[in-house]
Amino acid sequence: MLPLREYLAEIAWYIDPFLCRSPAGMEVLAPPHRWRAKANWKIGALNFVGDSQHILTTHVGPLTLDPVRAARAGFATAAEDSFQVVTDAGHGCTLTYLAPGLPSEAYQTHPREMQQAYGSTLPPEQLQLLDRLRVIVGTIFPNLSFIETQVGPAQKAFILRLWRPISGTEMEVLSWVMAEREATPEYKATVLRSGFHNFGAAGVFEQDDLELWASATFASNNPIARKFPYSFLTALPYMNSPETDCNRPGRIFRPADTEVAQLEFMRQWDRYMKESSGAPA
Repeated sequence: MLPLREYLAEIAWYIDPFLCRSPAGMEVLAPPHRWRAKANWKIGALNFVGDSQHILTTHVGPLTLDPVRAARAGFATAAEDSFQVVTDAGHGCTLTYLAPGLPSEAYQTHPREMQQAYGSTLPPEQLQLLDRLRVIVGTIFPNLSFIETQVGPAQKAFILRLWRPISGTEMEVLSWVMAEREATPEYKATVLRSGFHNFGAAGVFEQDDLELWASATFASNNPIARKFPYSFLTALPYMNSPETDCNRPGRIFRPADTEVAQLEFMRQWDRYMKESSGAPA
């Protein structure tokens, strides 16, 4: 068994600015929300590793009801510096930045009182990842995912998510909300409430996703569907053309809404399955 840092490899560089950005580190704010879903666990892992294409259609309800995001197109439009990360180990993530043209206060995405702490802990290259970041979402292969998303002015909620397989058509989901240990009790309470409001068992985004994941699992579980493999065609124009002028770890792809990370996740899973069965890779 590999040591954790060695197993994480390049993805660790992207996780540190969220789990190790303050001197005291992050704190789990409450026991996890825990529920079961009639969906294959890989659909959740794929969604988190880099499914940016579904957001404006699947989540049109929450986006419309949110007065800030509904009024400001920059919250729903990815900036040009958004990108997707793919690693050889199957880990991946997507970082989506706020588009230009928003009021200056919109770009204050993290708590002001914590900014100095971040600067004392993170090197400049990793600190830069946080500037104007709207959301990061990713998966540590095979079934541990994470998301940090804006929950209010200068407020972010970091959520850790485990997809636990029950069967081929059912999974158990565990979801933790985290915040900096140094944050005030009031800030932690807001983060916890907002984190579960969006991504808890009855979260407004979670309900959208689970309905589709369950439908996709049901539709895939029949002889006809097995004749037609899932398509990742939008990855093909980009998968052999990573950015060449980026000095960050892993392979970097733009735009941020390709399916490269999802395809690479499934290719890694296919390799694991073939190795365990003795089939040729």
